[in-house]
Amino acid sequence: MKGRHFTELYQDLSRLGDLITVRGLSSLELLNYTLFIDNPRDCLTSFTNRNLNLQYCKKEWLWYLHGDRYDGSIMEHASLWKKIQLPDGGFNSNYGQYIFRQGQFGWVVNSLVKDPNSRQACMQLLNSSHMHEGNPDVVCTMGIQFFIRDKKLSMHVHMRSNDAIFGMTNDVFCFSQLHQMVYWALKAEGLDIELGEYTHQVGSLHVYENHFGMLLKLATAGGSDHYEIDMPEPTSIEDFTSIMGYGPGNGSAYADWMLS
Repeated sequence: MKGRHFTELYQDLSRLGDLITVRGLSSLELLNYTLFIDNPRDCLTSFTNRNLNLQYCKKEWLWYLHGDRYDGSIMEHASLWKKIQLPDGGFNSNYGQYIFRQGQFGWVVNSLVKDPNSRQACMQLLNSSHMHEGNPDVVCTMGIQFFIRDKKLSMHVHMRSNDAIFGMTNDVFCFSQLHQMVYWALKAEGLDIELGEYTHQVGSLHVYENHFGMLLKLATAGGSDHYEIDMPEPTSIEDFTSIMGYGPGNGSAYADWMLS
């Protein structure tokens, strides 16, 4: 059953989570939690008890693709960003600035083309410039690593912190798109590979008190409230680069759906 990996996470957090208080807010927390997603295309927390905002997921991924740390348009789609915008008007948590504008996407692809067994295909997002008193936007994602083993491209995301209701939902969607983007970039370079597993490892997986009721419903439903969403699959690297503006639109179903 699709969505099962998310259901198990909700059940684990509801049953095993420790009650803690952080910055005056109560939350249930699990330390060092790992979510395994066999098929990265199964990346949507589409449960009737979750009320997934799919349009926001798409907007966040497009925001990353454009990679502009000063792009404030994201604030139109989620109030959180207004609270963490930096004094210079930028956002540390626009991951695209590190992945694309700093060349880390190219580093990953080139590393794996040069040596498919490479252990250097990494992207670093959280960095020392974020670590200072009073910073409202300390990046949640520490890093991302890619491996090719047994002709399959796996991705390992390392989070310092993840809200199981909000942050994780959007992160898993966006990183699943990144996984597929790296995959198609490698295919374009002639590598004979398949799309492998996505591992999402979290230092602190948590849910805040205002979502305790939702968490309990999700855990109790056991996946029976999951519903399918028809999401077109990308079929080439051009599906992504056309959205980024690096080339002409190719009229793909994936690009059209992402921009709709």
